[in-house]
Amino acid sequence: MQLNPAQVDAVTCQGIQLIYSQNGKRMAVIITLPFITNVQSQLSAQMIEYAHLVNRDGGK
Repeated sequence: MQLNPAQVDAVTCQGIQLIYSQNGKRMAVIITLPFITNVQSQLSAQMIEYAHLVNRDGGK
């Protein structure tokens, strides 16, 4: 299983919503405060760095 982050959809003071593709399927995860630790912050930054844009309709 390969995780390919696609884009940061929303960043708010409440947390981060990441939209990504996994095995060709559009997925999402929400990382909320206060649970964003230093390690999670570094992981999020790394995912964003290697991200590529995915169409909102899920098409390629």
